[in-house]
Amino acid sequence: QRGAVQAAVEAERRAAGSKVEAAEQRTEHAIAMAAAEKTVDAARAREHQLLEELAGSRDALASEVRERRALADQVKHLLAETAHLRGVSMRRTSMSGADVNTLTLNA
Repeated sequence: QRGAVQAAVEAERRAAGSKVEAAEQRTEHAIAMAAAEKTVDAARAREHQLLEELAGSRDALASEVRERRALADQVKHLLAETAHLRGVSMRRTSMSGADVNTLTLNA
């Protein structure tokens, strides 16, 4: 009977050890998942920040392009006025995809 009791105690001890080991594994898994979620949250926050910075850069660039186009239009207008006042004609041609302004003296 003593052997049976010892076997039962040993079986209980092994079962308890298995339960403790399983609980430890679940705890480690939960810790790893929490760390992964924190990393994912940080990555999402950084992505959001970068997207906002990109949008700001895009808006600033678009504004600069509009300003430069407006200045180019002003320069073209002034060139046309100057050419008219000096008796020079100006025509626009396109060479290799680039616009070229050509001034010609009126005789």
